[in-house]
Amino acid sequence: ITKEVLKFGGGSSVRFADQLFDVLLHSYRVCDSSVRVFDSLFSTCARLKKFRFATDVFNRMKEYGFLPNVDSCNAYLSSLLDMNRVDIAFLFYGEMQRCRISPNVYTMNMVMSALCKAGRLEKAVELFRDMENVGVGPDVSSYNVLIAGYCRKGLLSSAIKLKSSMEKNGTVP
Repeated sequence: ITKEVLKFGGGSSVRFADQLFDVLLHSYRVCDSSVRVFDSLFSTCARLKKFRFATDVFNRMKEYGFLPNVDSCNAYLSSLLDMNRVDIAFLFYGEMQRCRISPNVYTMNMVMSALCKAGRLEKAVELFRDMENVGVGPDVSSYNVLIAGYCRKGLLSSAIKLKSSMEKNGTVP
């Protein structure tokens, strides 16, 4: 329902997003509904690539003490990256950290991949090393992202070394 309302009912007016949020907030208070309705609105805006709506919803959620779940944040990051808005994706990832929204392996892989594509391999490697510290173990995709990043930079020995490390850690390539 949210998707259809956003696709056909609101055009591109940010005011519409505000009004929709206000209606959901009213129903949340009156009907004692779930906080997930706001999360659903944020996620739907992200998937529809309505970034101004999504950003506005995210900020309004924070104002009221609601935070989206990591899957909704991943939808937003993914949509931003699909539209080549790497700069905003990095800013949003930082905001996730400030809000203490715990990333999952998919989040980390998206950010590492974007860093590699942006030519910031060192930062991607740093993020890879920090994965365990944030409670996320690297998976085969994590290793593949960095191996590809090393190969793009012509650092084949580093790629081979990481592949060996991957196998030693029990991850099958």
